[in-house]
Amino acid sequence: MPASAEPIPREEILKGSEYQPDQYVLVSKEELRSITPKTSNDIQILEFVHLREIDPVYLETSYYAEPESAGEKPYALLYRALRQTGYVALAQIAMHRREHVAIIRPGERGILMHTMYTQTKCARIRNLRWILRWSRRASWTWQSS
Repeated sequence: MPASAEPIPREEILKGSEYQPDQYVLVSKEELRSITPKTSNDIQILEFVHLREIDPVYLETSYYAEPESAGEKPYALLYRALRQTGYVALAQIAMHRREHVAIIRPGERGILMHTMYTQTKCARIRNLRWILRWSRRASWTWQSS
């Protein structure tokens, strides 16, 4: 179909994904609604790792995490354990109607949470060879606040 300068009516716009050149799979509004995660206050900790094991290029957005009143004791225990061990928690959260992988680490006065980019989102950065060469020379050291 030839390109047109006319705007396309909203009801004619379809959502989908290209899985091969010029080959698309369409997704209906109902299918999108059924797979969209609900925003939640729950944080599921998947595992504990040293912060130095995580390349900072994957860090997306930072947040301060505050407990609800019923969660103050577990929050304090997690904060203390992270500070004493030097570990951070890898977690899964649902926020802004999307699932995220996040790092939970102790800050100076509370817990910080950093959402992370996926490998796909970071692929463009990886393709820039000069950044890779520079990052290999760089010494990433993290300090807990």
